[in-house]
This record gives sequence, structure tokens and C-alpha cells, in this order.
Amino acid sequence: MLHEHSIESPPMETTAMPEALVEPKPASAPPAENGQVEPNYQYWREHGQVWVHEYNARKKRLILYHIQELMLTEYVLAHASPLPAPGQQVQPPLRVLEFGCGVGRHLRNLSQLPGVDIHGYDQSRAMAEGCLAWTGREWFDEYVSLGNPTGPLPYPDGSFDLVYTSEVLLHSRPEHLDTILSELIRVCRGHILHIETSQHIPLCATPHHGCWRHDLPSAYARLGRDCESLPSGYKAHEPFRVVIGQQPRFTWSPVVLALYRRMEQDIDEGFAADTALHQESAAKSAAALAAAVERLAAKDAEMSARDLWLATKDEHIVARDQQLAAQAAMAGAVGETVDLQRAALADLTVRFEEQRSARDAEVAALTQQGERLASQLQQAIQRANTLEEIAARDRGRVAALEAAHAQANAAAVALLAQRQEFLHRVAAKLRP
Repeated sequence: MLHEHSIESPPMETTAMPEALVEPKPASAPPAENGQVEPNYQYWREHGQVWVHEYNARKKRLILYHIQELMLTEYVLAHASPLPAPGQQVQPPLRVLEFGCGVGRHLRNLSQLPGVDIHGYDQSRAMAEGCLAWTGREWFDEYVSLGNPTGPLPYPDGSFDLVYTSEVLLHSRPEHLDTILSELIRVCRGHILHIETSQHIPLCATPHHGCWRHDLPSAYARLGRDCESLPSGYKAHEPFRVVIGQQPRFTWSPVVLALYRRMEQDIDEGFAADTALHQESAAKSAAALAAAVERLAAKDAEMSARDLWLATKDEHIVARDQQLAAQAAMAGAVGETVDLQRAALADLTVRFEEQRSARDAEVAALTQQGERLASQLQQAIQRANTLEEIAARDRGRVAALEAAHAQANAAAVALLAQRQEFLHRVAAKLRP
């Protein structure tokens, strides 16, 4: 299954143990029916596939995962069936079961050991199929079994020389613990090894809908078995061993475990020092970045002011362009008006010339008429003179002649008045 530090809870985060971790009295309980499981088990069924990447990422910064794999591989190799000498009979391989094999982090190592027949069991298909990242479907189907988180395992009694768990039982509910341990005892003919959460480190209980720290010696005591706590090579986990049949023939050398612990401490301290340097460098970089951001903000403000000034200028230019366009439109309209006025003036000029020609013709006619009237007047004067001469000879005819003369004079005056009026009219019409 999984380590107690999850995606939601960063690895190796130290938090005080909450009161919720006080363990209730365990009691055996059957698995949920109809394929339904409790939320803490369902989490792995829904999200197990992400843990191939998660484990790979953690191994790049947490040395404990490498120490754990070394310890377990060394332990299994020490119990593996030795290769036969020439002429000797081949011994059966060491049959090993990992309960809660997860993505097969340990199966991958142990499957390469000679004299070992390794099997895995898990309740999450999504997680167990993470094994397909390093093996084929044929091997997976043969050596990995899937089932419920609690209840009978799909193996006969006494099937395995070694049954082990690694970071699994903390994901099992307290009321299911005795049932799970009883099944591990049933399928084991040699001994059981647990690498589970140490009693000496804080435990984050909230990830994955629940994590629990179990008192394994007390749990096995309830089942009539002795559970031995073994020294560990790193801080997070503690080995526990339960002998079912044949006695184990190996435990880790205290010298090697001390080397592991010193390696973990040195590398963790080195990581911490590097982290401090990185944090100091990051703080300096952040300060420099903040200063650069501040300068950039000032520059942005300056550019914004300039943009505003340019925008104002653009508005002025647009307004001036609009004004010029309006003036151009007005000039065009004025030009059109001038053109219309010029056309009208040309038309008026033509009409004036026509009228002047007509008036000239009329004046010529009037002049001719005046000349005729003058001729007639001259004739009338001549007649008047003749009449005067006649009057001198004939006084008797004087009155009649004077009357005729008066009429002639009146006609002449009227004619002259008409002529004068006509000439005034012509003169008025000819004035510019």
C-alpha cells in the first residue's frame, strides 16, 4: 500500500499526534458487502495509479525509501534458497508474499533474486497495475492477486515461507486489524515481517480518509502470538517479526543499521543545508525580483503616463483631422456654391447680353421713330410757318391757323415728352 505521508501531507512533516489517534479496542469485522469498501480503502482504488510517479519523485529526495528497499532485499536474500552445488538437488525456492504490494516497488527487486518465488496481493487494481511499468501482463497475472482489503486471502494454509508488509497496516482500520493479521498467520508457514510506522515519530492521521498507528505486539498478543520489535536502519519505520513455524536465520547487523542511520542523517542534514542555501538564495532572488518588479512598476507607470500623453495627443490629432476634414468638406461645399454661382453668373451674363441686344434693337427702333417724329415735327413747323404766312395774308384765317398751330405744338410737346421719357427709360436700363 502506501507511506503515511501523502500528497495532501508533505513527506516527513512533523505534527503533533492528535487525540483522534487514540486506538479503540480492536474487534474483528467482516468486509463490506457488494464490493463496497470504506473510504480509506476506496481512496487507493480511485487514485492508486498516481503513486508510481509519486514514489519515484519521493525517492529523489528521501533516502529512507532506498534504505527500506536495501534492508528488505537483504533480508529476503539472506533467507532465499541457496544455489545447489554441482550434483546436489535443487531446493524449493523461498515462497514470499507481500500483503499490500501496491505499485510493486519491492516486488521488482525481489523478483530478481535467485531462489525466491515472490507473490503480491493488493485490494486496489489501479495501484497494483503500477507493476506494469516494470513488468509484463503475463507476470502480473501470474504473481499478483487482487481482492478485498479484509477477509480471506486467496491462498491455502501455510503457502508462504515469508509474509511481509511495508507501510501498509497504517492504512488498515483498527477494527479490521485482527482479521488481517489472522489471515497473514494462516497463509504463513515460516515467519511474518512488518516494516511499519515507528512508534517514535508523529503520524498525520487525515490523508487518504484515515491513517492509524497500531500496537502490533499487543495485537498479536490478542491472537496468541509473540511479536518482536527489531532495530531499524532509518527513523520513519520499525521492523516487527512474528515467528509462525521455522525460525528466521537472519537479522540485520547492528553495524550495517548504524551505517544506514548515519547515511540517512548525513544526507538529510545535507539536504537541509542545501535547502537552507536554496531558501537563502531564493530569498535574495525574491528580493532582487521584488526590486526589479518595483522598477518595472515604476517604468510601467512612466510608460502609462507616456501612453496617456500620447493618447491625448492622438485625440488632439484626431480632433484636428476631424476639423480639417470638416473644413475640407466646407471648402468643397463652398466650391460647389461658387461653381453654382459662376454658372448662374454666366447664365445671367448671357441673359443680360440677350436683354441688352433686345434693348439696343428697341433703342434703334425708338431712334428711328424719333427721327420720323422729328421729321414730322419739321414738317409740322413748316406747315405752321406756311400757316403763319397764310395768317399774315389772311387774318381771317388766323384763328383757325393758331388753333391748328396750337394743336401741332401740343402734339410736338407730347411727342417730345414721350421721347424724353423713352430716353430716360433706356438710360435707366443701360446703367450698370
